[in-house]
Amino acid sequence: MSGSDTPTHKAPQPSKRAIETRRRLLEVAEEVFLQNGYEHSSLRDIARRVGASSGAIYFHFLSKAELLSEVIKIRFLSDLARGSNDDGSIARPDARPRANVKRVGASVAKRAKLRRLLLQGAAPCHAEPELKALLKATQEEALERFAQTLVGWQEEGTLVSDVDARDLTVFFWCAELGLVFLECCDIPMPKSVEWSEIVERAMSAFETAD
Repeated sequence: MSGSDTPTHKAPQPSKRAIETRRRLLEVAEEVFLQNGYEHSSLRDIARRVGASSGAIYFHFLSKAELLSEVIKIRFLSDLARGSNDDGSIARPDARPRANVKRVGASVAKRAKLRRLLLQGAAPCHAEPELKALLKATQEEALERFAQTLVGWQEEGTLVSDVDARDLTVFFWCAELGLVFLECCDIPMPKSVEWSEIVERAMSAFETAD
């Protein structure tokens, strides 16, 4: 039998019921994590609220750490879509970098849940290597996605080339993540319009001349 004749085995497709159970688990898990915090949430409680068995939740997720990581990833993609194009990219070819960043900054209030989820995961990371590795992978993927957008602007000549794109991405992301600590203390946040104007001005400092 030649290599081309070797039979292939496709993984079985999940049933509609399994897909719906997974969706509900993620939905309820986000509610529970936000309400109780990661360390005080249990897979058993999440499964109970969904009406599933503990075995069912382990069928979809190997651990609580994996569940939180997936919740954060989905929330990140969902929130990113609010300030991006249909294909998920943040850049519009007809706009300057500062205008693109301003558009993303305008939806900062809608990313409050994402920031809180990241805070829930960050606290126990030092004691949970699995959680730390999963969150690192999720954040690395997000940072790379934004950094590549900045690299594109550098290649087209609208963003200065003497600044590392990843470092600049980290700067803007850290500025937003820092809001969660103030939010937890009920310190008034800048309005979305004001925040978007601030990040626009910050990005304009790295643009090339019009």
